[in-house]
Amino acid sequence: MTEQELKRLRRKQLIGINVSLIALTVGASIIFSFFTTGKQFHLSLFLIISISFVFTLYRRMTGFDGWGKDMKKLKEYERKQLGTSAYNKELNLSLIAQGFLVFVMGLQYVEESAQSPFFYNNLQTFMFVFLMIILPLATWRELSRARKMDQSHQNG
Repeated sequence: MTEQELKRLRRKQLIGINVSLIALTVGASIIFSFFTTGKQFHLSLFLIISISFVFTLYRRMTGFDGWGKDMKKLKEYERKQLGTSAYNKELNLSLIAQGFLVFVMGLQYVEESAQSPFFYNNLQTFMFVFLMIILPLATWRELSRARKMDQSHQNG
């Protein structure tokens, strides 16, 4: 893979991550604005995280990547750079983290009183601040991960 192509794929990856985070945050803000109880809020988080977990598990088991040919090419490059064992370990850790979140949100839903009020009066402000924190963190994480992986490509 050429350096030019790698930069193009990395840029496309970052754009995809950021657009997905923005869309998820806007969608969640809209959905959460209809809630009146904490139980509804925790149920929706449980469902969102469960769907993500199932999709990640499906991708892990089948090797399917729904992001297109470019991201599949980047995934193969990353698998080659990390080695199959380390790459699988990274995927497994992601599954474990998501599985833990599904469990915690399920417990939150079960334990929440049906009458407890939903606690965010100014939800849009909270979601905006959340987005302003999570976007730079996700971008930084992906850039540092890519830089570490790509250095071994340039040195090799």
